[in-house]
Formats: sequence, C-alpha cells, structure tokens
Amino acid sequence: MAKSQSNNGLCVYMNPTYYDPDEQGYGYWYPAICDLSFIQNYGYFCELQLTSPPPTQSPFQCGVGWVYYNLYCYKMYNQELDFYSASSFCLNIGANLVSIQNNDENNFLDAFSGMSSTKMTWIGLQYVSQQWIWTNGTIANYMNWVQNGPYDPYSHPCGFIFLYYSSNNAAYLQWGNDVCSSLYTFICKTPATV
Repeated sequence: MAKSQSNNGLCVYMNPTYYDPDEQGYGYWYPAICDLSFIQNYGYFCELQLTSPPPTQSPFQCGVGWVYYNLYCYKMYNQELDFYSASSFCLNIGANLVSIQNNDENNFLDAFSGMSSTKMTWIGLQYVSQQWIWTNGTIANYMNWVQNGPYDPYSHPCGFIFLYYSSNNAAYLQWGNDVCSSLYTFICKTPATV
C-alpha cells in the first residue's frame, strides 16, 4: 500500500522492517528523490518490456509447491527440525537439504525463501573430516559466510542461512554454522524432471 504523500522524485522504496504508525503496519512504499546516492544505497528492480513473444515454457518440471530454478526444484519447509531430521525429511521425499553452488543460486534463495531477520534455515552444509561437505556428498567450493564466520566448526558443524544486516541496513543472505540439534526451518532441493 503506497503512502499518499509524494514528492518530485521518480523512485519509491519499501522498508519491510519499519513500523509506520500512520499506516499501523509494516512494508509500505515511500517516495524518494531518484539520484545516484539513492541507487547506490538501495536495491532496485527494473521492468523490461518484451518486444518479442515470451519464451516457451521450460521442458523441466517441479512438483506442486516446488519452485524451479536452473535445472533444480526447491521447497521451503517452515516446520522447525534439527539438522539431521531435516536432512532425513528431504531424503525421504527424494531430495537433499539445499546445496548452494554459486552467488547466483545464493541470490535466488534470498528472493525465494522470504527470509525474515529472525529466521534461521538449514542448508545441507556440514563439517566432516576437516572440510565443508554438502549432504549430497559434494565438497563445498562456494561459501558465503557472515563476517568472521564460520564459528568453530568442530563444535558447530552444521550450516544455515539467515539475513545479515550491513551497516547501511541493507539485508544480505549470509551463512552461519551452529550445533546440529538446533531447531530451524529448512529447504530441500532436487533435480527438475523433464
């Protein structure tokens, strides 16, 4: 819902964490002057008008409730389980706890997961034999640890994702590690079918 007041700017922004007493809620749009400072300090979306017909539907499919991205299907589960129970849950439905192979996939999960600042979510990362390994058996070559992370992997061998707020209050999806008995939500990942 947009605020009724306006200014001469061409940009708007949303602050999902600010409680607006006038509107009595969170996540309202606010006008702003659209200058270089605004663009550098806030994320933005661009609208692209297609001049050709939209692409045909992908031949890859995901089950009901799953989201397709780059040959894989993802599903967020909001029930809180320990790491091993979450991993078993994913295995029992033919998937694994999510592995994150690169920054693009990390950014997709940021948008897909709808994370809040208080939610921790298990990913399939665990510290085994002095290295970080995904529950699908592959070695983790890409990592996105929070500043000064990871914490002691011998006592906190299981990985999770969460929103980290930088000094300019921008939120980024970062990784942390914890004891495996902590109860967090989780994301399963499985290859898409043709």
